[in-house]
Amino acid sequence: MKERIMVSIAVLVVLASGVSGASILVEFPITTELHEQWCPAIYGNIIVWHDDRNGGWPNLDIYGYDLITSTEFQITTIPATEYWPAIHGNTVVWQDNRNGNYDIYGYNLVTQEEFPITTNGSEQRSPAIYGNTVVWQDDRNGNYDIYGYNMLTNQEVRITTDPNNQYTPAIYGNIVVWNDYRNGNGDVYGYHLITKKEFPITKDPSEQWYPEIYKNTVIWQDWRNDVCCLDNADVYGYDLATSTEFQITSYPGREDVPAIYGNIVAWHSGSSSYFYDHVTSTRVQITITSSVFHSPAVYCNIVVWMDYRNGNSDIYAALLDTNFCTRPTSSVYHSVKSMEPLAKTNMLKAKELQSEALDVLSQAQEKGIDTSCCEGLLEEAEELLLTAQEYFKGGNYIAANNYAIESIRAYEEFLECLRGLDC
Repeated sequence: MKERIMVSIAVLVVLASGVSGASILVEFPITTELHEQWCPAIYGNIIVWHDDRNGGWPNLDIYGYDLITSTEFQITTIPATEYWPAIHGNTVVWQDNRNGNYDIYGYNLVTQEEFPITTNGSEQRSPAIYGNTVVWQDDRNGNYDIYGYNMLTNQEVRITTDPNNQYTPAIYGNIVVWNDYRNGNGDVYGYHLITKKEFPITKDPSEQWYPEIYKNTVIWQDWRNDVCCLDNADVYGYDLATSTEFQITSYPGREDVPAIYGNIVAWHSGSSSYFYDHVTSTRVQITITSSVFHSPAVYCNIVVWMDYRNGNSDIYAALLDTNFCTRPTSSVYHSVKSMEPLAKTNMLKAKELQSEALDVLSQAQEKGIDTSCCEGLLEEAEELLLTAQEYFKGGNYIAANNYAIESIRAYEEFLECLRGLDC
């Protein structure tokens, strides 16, 4: 993890709806603490990572940073190894060895309460989260399988049963994807949590690693064009709606550990630092130094990554000028009070969408339509709106506005999902 390599962060705008002339507005540090900060994840205004400032390995803690308040905060304090955080909504999850093996733990950002997700005596690693569902890789059966946990029902489920290894799951909505070795090489497979059906996404005989998913798009690192020596990896994608595979990058060298949100795909590479707009075919520099480590993550118009420009691993971020996802990102841009009217407007819009969503849901259920595959989005929207209302009552109108915007997005996605069921 500490090996320093000369790489860069690149960003590609794909699936080009709603994007025009995208560029980098500003790059800025999230943490420049003298110790090591690794593996950032981001959701909404919150960035999380694991950090060795409290004594170094094996004592790693999870920290967070609020882009709205420009405030850093510590999440874990147990003297153990807590790392590989993931975040969605108000919940942060990570792998944790406080019990002598790696378990999965969680933390609620609103209640500030920590809780165990799985404490099985075997190894549980690489958690990912969407809504109320947490997934991870688990070796309790003598090989690594994918498991899941529903935080609403407190039910754990085994997702894969193949006797080979399955690693590094990712989740969006009701779809879980992972790296799978049942065919003797790394492929990408998927699973639908509602239908309980497993399906292959790519079975190319070369290696495919690090799958990620956003809506109907799955991406991964792919070695099919590598002649030798593991020095040429590309990023590929797959559209679940059309069952179509497509190549995203074809540059020389390795494009590693891709991340996706909306139209943005980010990865780290040994080539020059750039941002690529698929519509205008223009490249714009995203990092001001080539001494950059890896692990990019994307949310909306923010890309975060771990960066070695200061001689140790810090967390940096870049704000992208994209019009597919507009939201306030820092108190630098707006005073709290000036955001009150906008927050109120967006909360009213969210309430209107809430009413529409509940009406359409009721109509669908009256027709006997199974809507369970969409209801996770409704739960997310309700939670986001409740959080917006809490921030509004407390006078933090910037945060209230941001969560209202996110609840609007979730309600719209829920309605889109219902209409896709012929409601």
